[in-house]
Amino acid sequence: DNVRHLTAAERTAWNAKADGTATSAHIANTNNPHGVTAAQVGALPLSGGTLTGNLDIAKTRASVVLRTGDSSNRLSGRLMKNANVEGTVDDGLYLTDYGVDGSEATLKIQGGQQRLRIKLGGTDYAVYHEGSKPTPADIGAAVKYRYTATIPTGTWTEVSGGGYYKDVTVSGITATMTPCVGVVQTSDVVASELMVEEFANNIRRIETMAGKIRVYTRTDGAAPSVNIPIQLVDTVVMGDNLSTKLCSGKKLRKVIDATCTSTSTSFRDFTFSGITAAELKSLLIGSPILMMACESTDYYTTVFGAAAGVTDSATSAQFYASGLNITKSNAASTGYTGSFFSVTFDTLLVRHTYSNGSRVPYGIDGTAAKFYVFN
Repeated sequence: DNVRHLTAAERTAWNAKADGTATSAHIANTNNPHGVTAAQVGALPLSGGTLTGNLDIAKTRASVVLRTGDSSNRLSGRLMKNANVEGTVDDGLYLTDYGVDGSEATLKIQGGQQRLRIKLGGTDYAVYHEGSKPTPADIGAAVKYRYTATIPTGTWTEVSGGGYYKDVTVSGITATMTPCVGVVQTSDVVASELMVEEFANNIRRIETMAGKIRVYTRTDGAAPSVNIPIQLVDTVVMGDNLSTKLCSGKKLRKVIDATCTSTSTSFRDFTFSGITAAELKSLLIGSPILMMACESTDYYTTVFGAAAGVTDSATSAQFYASGLNITKSNAASTGYTGSFFSVTFDTLLVRHTYSNGSRVPYGIDGTAAKFYVFN
């Protein structure tokens, strides 16, 4: 033939070349027949590794799942960016932790709306911080307004049928407001007791008007012999201003819901809710002030009580109180000087009693109340 082979070995190699079928099978083999490693091609192995650059997942809902064990394990976490609804309430970066029972807790970070939210038990909540503080309504505090005034001595206008009245300017107050009124006491114990006594013995009713209040004495009463500083609130004001003026520098620590569970001619019993006995005791250790505020058909009742030296070993605490029922009609107001609260920790019971056993707050039988703890 005309083919010239240089060597016998060359002839053997040519004769042993792979046929077309074997070559095609090798090309179609995707099982890495040459054993190329992830490191050889610059990829991360499934067992893990380190990225030296950024990982950018370009997807409308991009997520990374972190799981312990195999894919059947429900105990996992997820980091997800939802950009499908940019600028809406659902837009944000979600960090979710899943429990083994499928329950979840999610932190939602929303840059466009500059807010944080957290989802627990299927309910979405706001996360408050220094730049996003809750409103009084958010935390259940009834804060609408707070005014101060002084009931003066001097000449009062006589009322037909007995008693006197005096108009006192209160800028901003309106005739539709129905505030709770309390005497603002000072560090002078003797002077404070005299102001409370004068208020309880002589003042019958306070009527709100546009820019002023009209203070009425009892029909057999007289104008007070001392100036009486008061505050008009609905129902309690949060913050240092109230703490300083009303509670001698103490701060509002807790608002506790209560229900009147027992009544008699000499006392009212209330049972606290939403608080444990241990938490109640820890709140009242020291020298706290307890304020009760409740509303009935005819009255607003506000009673302030102070206790001194409640210790860790105590099983109960007593708060000697002063305060006032403010009427919604023309009926007489009634002072509460001389009453006291007795709080029993383990039963979450508070009893409001008068030392002489002859008087109790009006119009609160079977109704709800709130107790404000300052300490």
